Amino acid sequence: MVLLVIYQSHLWRTLSNSVQNNSSFPADYSNTAPITSCGERERETLLPCQSELDKNWSDAVVVREGTLATLVCIDENATGAVSVNWMVKPLGNNRWRLVLSANERKEFSGEAAKDHMQLSDHNFQESGVFSLSLRPQREDAALYLCLVKRRQKILKERVILLAVLEVTVVPPGLVPQYSTLRLIANVQPEIAVSKITWAAPGDISMRTEKIPKFGTITKLPQVQNNDDGAYVCLVYLKGNSSSPFFAFNVDVNVDADRVASFTNIVHGE
Repeated sequence: MVLLVIYQSHLWRTLSNSVQNNSSFPADYSNTAPITSCGERERETLLPCQSELDKNWSDAVVVREGTLATLVCIDENATGAVSVNWMVKPLGNNRWRLVLSANERKEFSGEAAKDHMQLSDHNFQESGVFSLSLRPQREDAALYLCLVKRRQKILKERVILLAVLEVTVVPPGLVPQYSTLRLIANVQPEIAVSKITWAAPGDISMRTEKIPKFGTITKLPQVQNNDDGAYVCLVYLKGNSSSPFFAFNVDVNVDADRVASFTNIVHGE
């Protein structure tokens, strides 16, 4: 389990004061001394212990790479003069980094911010919607922390695991008849995945093979015209999640006018 570097209370005071004063945020939070005691951390930061954070995130979602996603963080009672901080920690890292922070006057981008990351509702002081919208790439898979505060009081804290799915279809484009179709699903972070399954059109289960650091692959040899259709990739995650699984359609189109060539076949004499 990844060791989480824990931050002392003056970090959150600095973060909150920066929002209220419209000043710049510190670029690096890793220089603060770690709190080694779990109980001490809870008293100092009002955040859960590392073991709780990594094993029992509030929610988990799987998003296909490059598609629009929303990390939900809502508290309809947290309105008025409140601020929101979004932070990120890859499972292979040991510190939280600021994505963005906003109050009623200004929104700040942190060191971990990307162009595709923004608040879903900029009127969050009225709606209580603090969700983060993004179009994640493979490297954006991580733990995300939503922290809503009024002055020094934490009103809401929510940790969300974002897993990113990458799908590869071989051969790409139109699939020639009699060729072998390969569907490959890779989810990051891999350690958060319980299992991945594939189903053919008609909800027919397909045999799969998991290859470490490569993905879960299924094969369909001797493709025919009637193998056209939507294949379904099902991703099951470990830990807490609002959904028992996440389903993704992968369209496969067979080229009725083209037949695969087998140039490497050697016939015996």
